[in-house]
Amino acid sequence: YQRRVRGQPQRKSSMTSWLLTLLLSLASLAHAKFDVSSLLASISGASDCDAPSQQAPLEFVLYRTAELRIGIPSQGVDSRDELLKRARVAFKDDDVTRLVGVYGAPLDTDDQFDTWRSDGTPTAFVLHDKEPFMFPAFKIGDAVPLTLKDRQVTIRTVSVRPRIFELDNFLTDEEFEHMIARAKREKMVASTVGAETASSTKSEQRNSQQAWVGPGQKNDDAVFARVRHRVGDLTKTDSSVAEDTQLVFYAPNTHYYSHHDYSPYHDTNPYFAAGGNRFLTVLYYLNDVEKGGETRFPYANSSLTLKNTPIRYGDRIGDKHVCADDAPGLRIAPRKGRAVLFYNLLEESRMNGHGDPLSLHVGCDPTGDSVEEGKWLSNQWVRNFRVEVNGKMHLYDDVW
Repeated sequence: YQRRVRGQPQRKSSMTSWLLTLLLSLASLAHAKFDVSSLLASISGASDCDAPSQQAPLEFVLYRTAELRIGIPSQGVDSRDELLKRARVAFKDDDVTRLVGVYGAPLDTDDQFDTWRSDGTPTAFVLHDKEPFMFPAFKIGDAVPLTLKDRQVTIRTVSVRPRIFELDNFLTDEEFEHMIARAKREKMVASTVGAETASSTKSEQRNSQQAWVGPGQKNDDAVFARVRHRVGDLTKTDSSVAEDTQLVFYAPNTHYYSHHDYSPYHDTNPYFAAGGNRFLTVLYYLNDVEKGGETRFPYANSSLTLKNTPIRYGDRIGDKHVCADDAPGLRIAPRKGRAVLFYNLLEESRMNGHGDPLSLHVGCDPTGDSVEEGKWLSNQWVRNFRVEVNGKMHLYDDVW
């Protein structure tokens, strides 16, 4: 059988292969109609291509973080609560209370659980009560289509650490044109460094122009609100932890050199002491830039490490200019409608506000000759949580 069908030399068979050969031979001799796929399924424990939707899985694959994974046998697990109970034991973590699909789908009810478990190898994250979901970055190039409430998008992994994703066509033509028009009507001011807090200062490290739109500025509109809600839908975060939207213009030869979007820990500030910080950034480009203007992540997809190249703010990374053609790291070209999602905090300590130092990034200079060749973009920052102090919930660190 092996020589005739597989074209392979005869070799000693295992007991399973021997039994399969014997049964096929008997069926042939008896001129019987034989369901080979059923036989293979019974031997291997798998069914045909539709099997995942028809049989209970052998195990549930649960992640606490992208690096911490446990398989839990499915026998006896007939409800979401039972799986969470076993997850608490397996991870030795009594605070696990939530089950979330690997790309953020809620698994809050038994109906959702039953649909999810019909997958061939159901996979999910287990989270604490208030812990925000983080998209996993398993492999560069992974592309997953997502159905948001008002738009179909594809999220594509472009870096595993730091965790960075691209989403083309995140904005409609109407939306990015409206944002540019709105920015031109607003009073643009010199950008500052220092996470837009009371300690912000002007610096040659950042010499772009900026404006803010949102409920906190009392100047929000329907388009900005819609996109802000889309960001929440994408990232599975609530609008209550979204900052107002920042509009930015980079004229030719203006930039924002190496920086982080999170703020360093300050134990004297009640907001930071409680673990509050910027959790994620969604940056969207509002126009095409043909010359320069890339967003760069020096530590992404490069040989740089914190050991061989310590963090340094400013215009140098190692012995190179951060925007040089041969500078290390990931570079993302500005294309209108494109969004970039990246996480500012470490997954394992996202509720403590601990920043990911490898999320260092750079807004490079557009290199065209006229203002028309500048770069328009928008930043949407989302915090990890609000901090309660003296009975009030605070989103920012500059109110003390």
